Amino acid sequence: MDSTLLRKELGVNGDLDDSPCRAPLFEWLQQGGNLCVVTSDDGFRPFTQMWEQIPAELRADGRVAISTSDGAALFRGGAAGEVVEDVAYWEAGAGITKGIDELMDIARDMLVAFFVDCLADRSLLAALDKRRAAAYTAVLDEAVAAGGDATAAIEELLPLSRLLAPGGVTQRGTMLWRNQAGPIEQWKRTPGVKSLLASLAEVQKDARYTNLFLMGLPRVLSARYIARFEPRLAALGYEASAAPNTVCLKNAAVSKALPVQWLSGLMEGAPEPPVLSLRRAVAFGDNPSGNDKPLTTFGDQGMPFVSVAPEQDEALPPGLAALHVGGLEHGSAAVLSRLVQDWRSGGDESWCPSDGLERACSAAKAELVERERQPKL
Repeated sequence: MDSTLLRKELGVNGDLDDSPCRAPLFEWLQQGGNLCVVTSDDGFRPFTQMWEQIPAELRADGRVAISTSDGAALFRGGAAGEVVEDVAYWEAGAGITKGIDELMDIARDMLVAFFVDCLADRSLLAALDKRRAAAYTAVLDEAVAAGGDATAAIEELLPLSRLLAPGGVTQRGTMLWRNQAGPIEQWKRTPGVKSLLASLAEVQKDARYTNLFLMGLPRVLSARYIARFEPRLAALGYEASAAPNTVCLKNAAVSKALPVQWLSGLMEGAPEPPVLSLRRAVAFGDNPSGNDKPLTTFGDQGMPFVSVAPEQDEALPPGLAALHVGGLEHGSAAVLSRLVQDWRSGGDESWCPSDGLERACSAAKAELVERERQPKL
């Protein structure tokens, strides 16, 4: 979704209405194509800024699907285009379905370990933005001022309740954030609490948690904590992955490949007959050597992967170089426009997106290069 269909960069959370992908995507759907969006996000953006901006008639009857939290939950369009969760997919075990209390303890211990290290070496704070560094410094100063064992003071100063409280450490937001599956207005909340963040602070009974984020722990520092706590996470069936400024804890069985496997009938309990033909599909993504890598693994089964990553990464899986376009959402739009044209000009029921895909990618890449050469207004 982000940086592939929608614009996403520091301070910018774009939506479909403002995306260059909007027109060719709608043409694709109007012509009879289908869409499955797989995103690491959940709650607000996937449904408000993506799903709801696709006309209901184009979402209807399962024509559009969206899998959130890196594949932990799956939703498809109902008869009138409404969002309907695939409950069987959730019951197959894609979310945080056990050990939520233990997982919260591990997350808290990871953050405490980070603060203890910062107490010993405050130069680590240089990896943070100024506002967050100042907030962390205040906690460290508070621990020192308490006297005695400053490490023990950090433990006392950072209970789970403070890490989950809005403004508990930083001026805005929380240090720990749990996603639930689906539109945010459907999330389980503490009754009678007006603030959304405050109402989500307690573990909610029967909530369908999809993942857990440790906020403000940058990638340049997080590897040591991921490695240190990997055994405890693995014992619960979970894993940690680094993002630029956060760490995500999730079910180890979940990846962006999971909804593809489910929709194409490669998982036990999947819909019959399969609703996705891999030989008539193409995947797009901006991070093929990162969290989109699972989507690159279906080439032998017929589904190619188009990389719209800004640079041609040396870590690209073999065979993807010819399908590297770049341009992020502009690259997706350029390729999709050409696929729509090919389908419209000579397509029939046997046509599939991989027909002429290398040619479409090459032309799209040339278009993007020419676009960059044009003077900026």
